[in-house]
Amino acid sequence: MMTKTSHEIVAPSPLPVTATGDDGPPDASQGPKKAANLALTAADRLMLAWERRPWRDPVVKAQAIHQRFGWSPTRYYQRLNRLIDQPAAWAADPMTVKRLRRRRQVGIGGC
Repeated sequence: MMTKTSHEIVAPSPLPVTATGDDGPPDASQGPKKAANLALTAADRLMLAWERRPWRDPVVKAQAIHQRFGWSPTRYYQRLNRLIDQPAAWAADPMTVKRLRRRRQVGIGGC
C-alpha cells in the first residue's frame, strides 16, 4: 500500500460527462421538480427562495431587493408577478407560488 507524503498532489477525479457534454433536456424520468428548476433562470430560483423568507418591514425588504438584485422594488415585483404565473415556478416551489398568487389576488402589498 502506498502512503501519501505531505508534498504529493492528488488530482480530483473527473466528473462524468454525457455524449453531448451536458445533461440534455429535462425529461420525465428526472422528476418534475428538476425539470422545473432547469426551466427557471438563476434569478427566478433566487426570487422564489427570497420570497420564502418572512419579511416584517417592507422598507427593509425594498432596500435588500436593491442591494441583492440591483433592481428597483417595482421592477422586482413586476418580474415576480410574471414568474408566479409560470408552470415551472409552480413545479419548483408550489407552496411559495400559491401563497404569492393568493396575496396578489387579495391585493396584499408586497407582491
